[in-house]
Amino acid sequence: MKFLATIVLFTATSLATAAPGPDANDERSNGRCQAVGQRCNNSIHPALACCPQLTCYTPPGSPPGAYGYCRKN
Repeated sequence: MKFLATIVLFTATSLATAAPGPDANDERSNGRCQAVGQRCNNSIHPALACCPQLTCYTPPGSPPGAYGYCRKN
């Protein structure tokens, strides 16, 4: 029984200290495309995709899933 109580307490503490969810001030695009110079990342959901005629440039040597920035083709 003590083991179960420990798990419940640990779970409640973890949820209470978790990072906040996205809100209106979040940098995510919510369906809009990113302009030149803005951050982009196609590895997340929802994607921070660049507008048409732009590409998401991630510097060489960046880890997988890293943010880049939008630039002209």
